[in-house]
Amino acid sequence: MIDSVSSAVPASTVVIDVFDDVPTLDPHRGAESASRHPILNVYESLLGLDATGRPFPRLAAALPRTERRGHEWEVLVPLRDDVRFHDGAAMTIDDVVYSLRRSMITSDMAASLWADPLLGAPVSRVTEESAIEMARRVTAASAGVLLRMPAPFSPLNALIVQWALVVPQAWCGDQGEWDGDLSSIPRFLRPSSTALDSECNGTGPYRLESWNRASRELSFRRTEYESDTDAPERIVLRSVDDRTAREGDLLDGTCDFSVCQPESRERLGDLNGVVLEKLPEEWGVNPIAFINQRLDPGCEAVGSGKWGPDGLPPDAFSDVHLRRMLTLCFDHERYVAEALDGEYLNHRAPFPAPALPAVTTPLPKLDIEAARAEFEQAWDGQAAREGCRIVIYTHTANISRQIAAELLADGLRAVSYRIVVEIISLEIGPLMDVLYAGAGPVVWMGWAGDFLHPYAFASALVDARAPLPAALGIDDPVVAQLVRSARGAVQEDEIAIYERLAERVADEALFLVPPGKVSYLTYSDRWEGVRLKNHVPNVLDFTSFRPRATNR
Repeated sequence: MIDSVSSAVPASTVVIDVFDDVPTLDPHRGAESASRHPILNVYESLLGLDATGRPFPRLAAALPRTERRGHEWEVLVPLRDDVRFHDGAAMTIDDVVYSLRRSMITSDMAASLWADPLLGAPVSRVTEESAIEMARRVTAASAGVLLRMPAPFSPLNALIVQWALVVPQAWCGDQGEWDGDLSSIPRFLRPSSTALDSECNGTGPYRLESWNRASRELSFRRTEYESDTDAPERIVLRSVDDRTAREGDLLDGTCDFSVCQPESRERLGDLNGVVLEKLPEEWGVNPIAFINQRLDPGCEAVGSGKWGPDGLPPDAFSDVHLRRMLTLCFDHERYVAEALDGEYLNHRAPFPAPALPAVTTPLPKLDIEAARAEFEQAWDGQAAREGCRIVIYTHTANISRQIAAELLADGLRAVSYRIVVEIISLEIGPLMDVLYAGAGPVVWMGWAGDFLHPYAFASALVDARAPLPAALGIDDPVVAQLVRSARGAVQEDEIAIYERLAERVADEALFLVPPGKVSYLTYSDRWEGVRLKNHVPNVLDFTSFRPRATNR
């Protein structure tokens, strides 16, 4: 037995093993956890979240103030005047205006989030007109930045915490990025790549030191502007696909923190030198099966485009009976045993447990007969008579999503010999491409909140105007009305609205959501105080690592 994790890593360095490569370091393009992990430690937003989850001013000088002006609402965010970027340049009001505007033109995802408060609704794809109109609604004021909204937007502060990351305008221009002129927005709209994918200049506690793509390793150095001098001097982020290799790195002392799956818990917990720290309920649903009701007719998974062993119609899953079949033939109890080590949370899709309290009802029972009955009702019996081919996409590096895909495939085969099932495993980048292209009948992924508020899940996952629901073909009038009601709801009315929304999502079987994992932080016992950044799932606060008192 190993008595303690060795000191193979230098005392001032923290080495973190993760399982996905970082797609981008651009703060206005990176949306997946693999990117947000480093981004939120290099860049800072106008607001942060304290330990209780309440917003506080970070780059802002005070919390935003909202006033009604005629038919609009104006939000003033006062700004600090003592902030510097990593290159030494002082942060200005113009930098903040530029950064907010740039986030609205660089990716559909960020544009959709900002369109909600600024235009009154999310957009599935940002256009030149919508991008320019949003940019016009963000202006400089004498004391800070001014946002103009057509209606109240209750989760605005939560949105600002995550999606108001600031970059220096002049530096971006020197990198060949957008110059800030509204007339040039069309040339920089939705780029496939940017200079900021690999170059960084933020105000956060760490700056990019190096990025070795061959070894899949990034290193970050604590900046001279960081007031917390007890924070680690250097962070090394490594991508390691094999979960047993990540465990081994942690146990032999060659890494300080390892992203481990629930099934690792018992093995790690039997060894000294490793801390297993249970997290509070996370703002994420993991895993979740996204069911596409309107597949791209040209995608590979459609095959023949007809019922039969070599394909299915693009709109096959628009029939609720076929979606309910998926939920009934999935073995939840076996999933808990094999993927979650027996410990789980019951999410009320599309919301994670912190947004709505986790349900305490027993796990749904595997019911192949009921699933078969739904299959026989789908499309007036045509699906059952002629059969179909269902392609299930899942995540190569995530064992729980692999297990989920296999269990669903087993259930579908038990429903009918006329159902042909294929599982395709992809890395996270290509998997997200399949999801957003509408190319996967069933796609297993996880979903962390774009910001920490129930509305983030309602808007991003079921509002037909948002990018993902548009790609999935979700367009339910009852859901749409509930989302509109939630948008400007006062706090005391919100929970009732979200509970009704969860009931509707379950009735319509819009997603397949197994029990969620109970997460643990797994790290070397030479550290203590390890925390998530702004409570974001899978994103560590690099500054939180502290040498354990007994090791000092």
